[in-house]
Amino acid sequence: MPMGLAPRVFLGISFAIRAVGLSNLTALFEPCLSPEADIILPGDADWATKVQPRWSDYTPPTLIGVIKPMTESDIQHTVKIAHSNNIKFLATGGGQSFSDYSNFHGISIDLSNFNSTKFDDTRTYLTIGGAVKYDQLTDLLYNASKELPLASCACPGVLGATLGAGIGPLMGHRGLMIDALVSVRLITADGSILTASREENHELFWGIRGAGSNFGIITSATFRVWGITNNGLAMSAGLVFPASVNGSYWRVLQTFDDDMPARLALTNMAFFDRQTNQNTLFPPVLGSCTPGQKVNIHSVAVKLTDPETLDSVFAGMNQFWHQHTGYQGRLLIPRFANDATAGMKDNETSYPWRDAIAHISIEGYMTDTSIYDIVDEFEQRLRNRIANVSGYPSPATYTGYARGNEGAVAWYSSRNLARLSALKRKWDPNQLFGFNKPIPL
Repeated sequence: MPMGLAPRVFLGISFAIRAVGLSNLTALFEPCLSPEADIILPGDADWATKVQPRWSDYTPPTLIGVIKPMTESDIQHTVKIAHSNNIKFLATGGGQSFSDYSNFHGISIDLSNFNSTKFDDTRTYLTIGGAVKYDQLTDLLYNASKELPLASCACPGVLGATLGAGIGPLMGHRGLMIDALVSVRLITADGSILTASREENHELFWGIRGAGSNFGIITSATFRVWGITNNGLAMSAGLVFPASVNGSYWRVLQTFDDDMPARLALTNMAFFDRQTNQNTLFPPVLGSCTPGQKVNIHSVAVKLTDPETLDSVFAGMNQFWHQHTGYQGRLLIPRFANDATAGMKDNETSYPWRDAIAHISIEGYMTDTSIYDIVDEFEQRLRNRIANVSGYPSPATYTGYARGNEGAVAWYSSRNLARLSALKRKWDPNQLFGFNKPIPL
C-alpha cells in the first residue's frame, strides 16, 4: 500500500461504491455537469471508444465510471461531489502512466476535451490544455520555428510528464519541461480554481514542479518557448550491436559520465529478438505508443555508470529471456546530457534529481500473464542492484518512471519532504491527489 494512505481510506472507498452503485452514478454527478459533459459506465457500448485507453493494462485501476468534463466548472463539481461521497478519483490526460493502480477503485476524470494549444501574440509563450499529448506539439513548434525540451516519446500527456520534471533529449540544452513552465491553472482539493506561478501562489508552484500530481488537477499550463536550434535540423543514427560486445559497450558509455556534449542524446536499449533468438543492443523500438499492453516497469536514477553491474544485469536478463518465452522485456538507458538541467538552482523546483545522468528502466513487456509475479520480483531485484551503485546514498526515482513502491524519499528526496509535506497539509489534507506517489502528511 502506498505511503500515507491508511487502510480506512480504502474501506471508505469500498463502502461508497456499494452505497452509490453504478445505477446511481449518473444521478449523483449529472445534475451539476454541463450539457456537453459525459458520464460513461463500464457496461456502456461506447466505453471502449469514449474512454481514454491506458498504455499499460498491467495492474490497472478498477473504474466504476468515467466523467468527461467539458468545462473547468465540470471538474470542480466532480471533485466536490466525489469527495463528499468518499469516491476516489484519478485525473487522466494521456493515459500513459504505468504505475501500480491495482488498489484503486473509483472514477476517472478524463480530460480529453482539454486539448487546446495556443501561442501568445509574440510566440514567446505557449498555453496548452491538460490532455495535450507530445505529438500535438511537434509540428506546431517546428512550423513556428520554436522548441521545447519535449520527451522522445510522442504519446504521453505533456502535463502528466511535466509535473514530475519532464525529462527529454534536449534537457542538456534547454533543461527540463518544468524549467520552461511559467504558470498552471489548477483545481484544488476543495474545488477552488487558481493560478500558480512564480508571482502567484509561488510556494505551491515550487511544489507543482516536481510533485505536481499531489496538489490538484491541471486544466492548462503556459510554457516559455525558445527559438528553434540549428533551424530544426538534427542528426539521428541507429546502431545495432551484438550482445557479445555488451561489456565493451558499457565501458564506452561510462566515458560520457564526465564529458557529454550538451546537445547529445543517447538512447541505449538491450532487447531479446524472439525471431532470431538473439539478444541485441539497440533493437527496434516496440510498443511505445500501442495501448492495452502488459508492461511492468521498474526504474532508478543514477549519477554514474557502473559497467560491472550492467554486465551482471545484462547477464541476468539474458538468462531470464531464455527461461521465460512470454517475457519481452528490455533494458532502457536514456543518456541525455544534463548541463542546463544541473545548471538550475536545486531549490528552484521540487524535482530533486537534477544531477542524475540517466534514468535506467527495466521494462517488462509480457504476453504470458502467468509470469506477472515472477517478472515483478525479477525486475525489482535488478532495480535494487543498480540502485546500490547509483552514486546516491539511497534509491532515487524519477516519478514519471516510478512503479509506486519506491517510497517518498526515492520520489521526492529527504531534503524536500518537510517542505512538500507542509504544502500537502495546506492544499490536500485529505490526500485526494497523488494516489500512488503520495507526499506523506
